Amino acid sequence: MYKDGKSIKVIAEERGLVEGTIESHLAKYVESGHLDASQFVKPTKLKAILKCYDEGLTKSGEIKGALPDSYTWGEIKMGIAHAQAKESKES
Repeated sequence: MYKDGKSIKVIAEERGLVEGTIESHLAKYVESGHLDASQFVKPTKLKAILKCYDEGLTKSGEIKGALPDSYTWGEIKMGIAHAQAKESKES
């Protein structure tokens, strides 16, 4: 549905789910390399999330606590998925 051009909000409404659930599903595609995190997270925010991850903060709650409130849970999920995809490629 996302690849067909539908927004996360529209997908959630059509499927009767909350946006966070759709973000979690899409994060799996980021982790597998089928989607790029930059489609969901601004480069400056992605860089900050990845910095936290590289410093050993690997859980979403840890990263959320280390960053300003302007970072959403969805952005953090996407950032973690991106970091994990990068780790998979390196191993």
